[in-house]
Amino acid sequence: MSPLYGNKDTKHSLADFFPFQAARLTLLEQSERIPGLNFSIKAILLLGKVNKKIRANHPSHVNVIVEKITLLNNFNLKGRIGGVYISTNESNTKKSSEFLSTYPSTLTRCHVGFSGWHNLDIIAIRRSDMGVICDFNPQNKIFLEQTLECLLRSESREEFVKSMRKYVKESAITFSPNVSDEFREYKKGYSPGEEIRRELAREGSWLSSDAQFQYVKNLADEGKIALITEDIRNTKTFKKIANLVAKGDFKIDTLYLSNICHYMQDETDQEKFISTVKALANEETIIINCPKLQGKRHTQAPNQEILLAKDLKGNHSKLLETAC
Repeated sequence: MSPLYGNKDTKHSLADFFPFQAARLTLLEQSERIPGLNFSIKAILLLGKVNKKIRANHPSHVNVIVEKITLLNNFNLKGRIGGVYISTNESNTKKSSEFLSTYPSTLTRCHVGFSGWHNLDIIAIRRSDMGVICDFNPQNKIFLEQTLECLLRSESREEFVKSMRKYVKESAITFSPNVSDEFREYKKGYSPGEEIRRELAREGSWLSSDAQFQYVKNLADEGKIALITEDIRNTKTFKKIANLVAKGDFKIDTLYLSNICHYMQDETDQEKFISTVKALANEETIIINCPKLQGKRHTQAPNQEILLAKDLKGNHSKLLETAC
């Protein structure tokens, strides 16, 4: 018999090796003895505390993957076009959300995406099991780190919004104004704090319901969201990310590219962009992309579209084509 369970030659017990796990099992056994009730309120609260200690002392394989991905952060990257996008300035997001909420998903879903909070929208809709959010602007990572920190401290979405509004008001981060069609209706610009407040009511936002908020908060609490600074053209890094995700028995379920293709001007950049997409997307990956539109002014909001990687049939250059 293994020493883990003890035998005549050893004095080891389960509690010696996994004290918090043993405490949880003991608690479960005791709660079962309560006549007519599986768990008392006190037992449930204590069990929650024990679970947190277990996670802290025995990280899951997801935490290990997230930590390894985080180590791929490119500290030398200083790229920036404009400022950090808090939400999304893209149009057609309602149609995308409807598709994402109904399309069948794999059992172990990983989301990979670029830019800001719109990644959290997608994670909440798809019920992703883990997330990887990248951007070539280092300030994006700083903003998202603060987002996760505020999530851990907040018990409600209203409390979270209050904390984040205070942060952006005092932060030295440069933010890009939201110029989506929805915001244009008001014919005036919004401060970052006001944009955050409006996320509570924006359809499709991860902050628009308690359930969506709680789902993202749980992922943050469990350390299942990785944040890195990296350029999409650095395919080597993204191949490593894809390999780490695959080794953890996860599949990249969604890949959010925003309108990055608009900035892939020369042939070399375009080839690197396509190589990275190929490295990340598997046959079942849903790609969220914003193609260039004929005759559309640069100041107009990018138009979002959904593509299934399997429908590209290996021709990922379609992501760079100008839509009609």
